[in-house]
Amino acid sequence: MRNGERANPKQKAREMDGDIAEILDHSIAAVVDPGVYGKISKWMMADLGIPPGVPPTLGVKFYNDSLQRLIPKYVKASFFPKKKRERGQLVSAMENYIQTFRAMVDRAIDGEKPTERDIEILKSAIPQRGTLVNVMKDDKTGRFSPAIWETLPLVTDVLWLWVYWIWNGDIRMNRCKAHDCNKIFVPKRSDQGYCSVNCRTRAFHQRKKHIRKDGPRMKAPGVPRGIPPRSD
Repeated sequence: MRNGERANPKQKAREMDGDIAEILDHSIAAVVDPGVYGKISKWMMADLGIPPGVPPTLGVKFYNDSLQRLIPKYVKASFFPKKKRERGQLVSAMENYIQTFRAMVDRAIDGEKPTERDIEILKSAIPQRGTLVNVMKDDKTGRFSPAIWETLPLVTDVLWLWVYWIWNGDIRMNRCKAHDCNKIFVPKRSDQGYCSVNCRTRAFHQRKKHIRKDGPRMKAPGVPRGIPPRSD
């Protein structure tokens, strides 16, 4: 607080409440089993590790398919709007989503720092627990009990979480080295640089063709060892 500046009563009350809550929390922490506290905290904070059974290849096909192939798949779906204007708006939104998704995956694979927009998207995709509290009554016992419901994430949010797992290293993802491919893939080995045998073979033949075109490499002419250079 600056000299001569009067304290805001509401702000001062909030700071005091925060201090009291922190002291109270530390006091109770001395009594609660730390192991149990850790488990409950992990549950409440929504463990963002990869759930069991989720394949690391979750978003690979979505990234690798071209816009020309992805958009028609959705346009033909029964839930797609029939009106031309609404269809155009939805197609535009899908194109923006796909482009943003691919740009984020590229930054995650390259180990670049997330942009502010990336962070906003990832935060919005993190599942929030306890979003709805309802009071349920048991007809047999007559007891009332609160029920905590979780909001199921959207499929788009699941794909953002998949990008998050690439960024933090839970999923290892490589980009194919073939210049005419550039697809992403989950490597089976740490040194795997091509997504398939076809890409590796094609790249090998392209290198051989390039060497034949340029001709064999010639060693630069030099003076044989043991013979002094001529001075004339």
